[in-house]
Parts: sequence; structure tokens; C-alpha cells
Amino acid sequence: MNITNKHNLPESIVRAVTNDTYTGPKADSDKISVTTLIGPPRIHFLKCKYWAELTEDVMDSIWKILGSAAHAIMERADSKDSIQEERMEKTIDGLTISGAFDLYDGKTQELHDYKTTSAYTIVYNPTGKDDWIRQMNIYSYLLQDAGFPVKGCKIIAIIRDHSASKALDGGNYPPCPIHIIEIPLWEKEKTEEYIKGRVAIFKSSKGLADDILPPCTKEEMWEKDGTWAVMKEGRKTAVKVCATELEAKNACPPGCTIVSRPGSRNRCEGYCPVNKFCNIYKAYKGGI
Repeated sequence: MNITNKHNLPESIVRAVTNDTYTGPKADSDKISVTTLIGPPRIHFLKCKYWAELTEDVMDSIWKILGSAAHAIMERADSKDSIQEERMEKTIDGLTISGAFDLYDGKTQELHDYKTTSAYTIVYNPTGKDDWIRQMNIYSYLLQDAGFPVKGCKIIAIIRDHSASKALDGGNYPPCPIHIIEIPLWEKEKTEEYIKGRVAIFKSSKGLADDILPPCTKEEMWEKDGTWAVMKEGRKTAVKVCATELEAKNACPPGCTIVSRPGSRNRCEGYCPVNKFCNIYKAYKGGI
């Protein structure tokens, strides 16, 4: 991967980003990380193929640096009753699942994972993001398989942009910069079924041509459906937002107009590192 420095940030920042021993994913590996397993196989295999051609700006890595710094500080929480940054592995249907959890508390038999995130990630996901739930349950599964009972899972969210004034408004806004989310524990059978399903998808995707790799799901693309807004002259906000044009027409009183609001695929647009190699994204953008 090529690192750019479009904003002319200090060389020390550039070195902090570029001095990384990671050389990219390998398509022929018989091992897969938990974070890769819960993600889209299309992105994984396109990254494997085009890693040397991918580009990332130093600025886009700043949150990674802050996350790594937070993890380094939290390592001070180590005690004789805890296990930290331990990598667990288990081979399932010919693919080795590998995951390194943040902390296992032997006294409470709880699994903790630190996430450096934004306040509004918590606001919109008060019970935890779906990927966090999947990740934590796989970690729990690996731990229990190794003989460590897990009675609970917690996300320790470190809010990088917390606002004390907004916290006073209440609601789902986190009350302080450290926010704890209890993650529901799955039954062992549910976790095994989920892992085997993901393993099957990745194994069947291996070696496929770019254009026939499994498409990302709407959830994986962070897709928002288009809507139809009923608008009134002189008013900035919609009188009503509808899922279909017909619904909007039926709800449109005299003097109002209907405006189409296109949908979006936010991950594809701004967060997918391989979108320029993805035929589905190109088709979505009109063949560019």
C-alpha cells in the first residue's frame, strides 16, 4: 500500500503511519482474522489482489494512531488475574480463525474490548454495532474453547469527540468520555453456525474472478434507501418523508411538491479502499 501526505503533515506523523510491519492480506493463507471473517469477502480478496496499488493518505490513518495509543495505555490495566492481548486460534472446516482480544478478567470472567470511536456511533448504536457483537462473540467462543469461561462481554468505548454540553441533553448521548456497552452473549451453537457460514463464504470466494466475487450486502455497503419528501414552499424541512413515490403522492396536500432523495452507499463512497477495482461500485456510479 502506498501512503500519501496530501496535507503536508510532519514527518514524525508520516513515520508513525508508515513504520508498520504489516504487508497486506494474503489470498492463499489458510488463516483468517476475526475482523476479516465478519467483513465482506469481496473487499478482502480485492485487497489481497491489489494491495500494492492501494493508496491511503496519512490523514486517514490518524484515528488508527489514536486507537493504538489508547490500547497501549490500557495495557497498564494488566493484573495477575487478567489476560491481555492474547491471540487465540481454532481451525474450523479447514480455515484457522485467529483473534486477539483486549482483556479477559479472570475474577469476573468477563471479556473486554476497547473501541476508540465517535459519540454519535454510540448514539446510533446504543446496544453496540452489529460487527462488535459478532466480533465479541467469536472471541468469547475462542476463549471458551481454550478453557476460559466467559460470563459477559463489554465494549469499553473511548469517545474521542465527547461533548460535556451535549451530554446534558440526555438521550442516547454518552454521559462521559468512557462508555460501557454490555454485549449479548450468543449460545455456543449460534456462534458455531455463524462462524461456519462465514468460513464457507470465504472458502467459496477464494480464487474467483473480481466480477463474480460475492457482492457486499446492503448492510456491508452501509446502504440507505432512497426516499420521497413532501415539501412545502417556504419550509426547509419536509412535511413528510416517504419510502415510495406512491406513498408521497397520497400524502401530498395541495400546494406541496414531491422531491426524490436518492439513496446512498456510504461505505462504498467514502470508506472502501478497493472501490475503484469493484465492478459493482463502477456500475453503481454509472460505469466510471
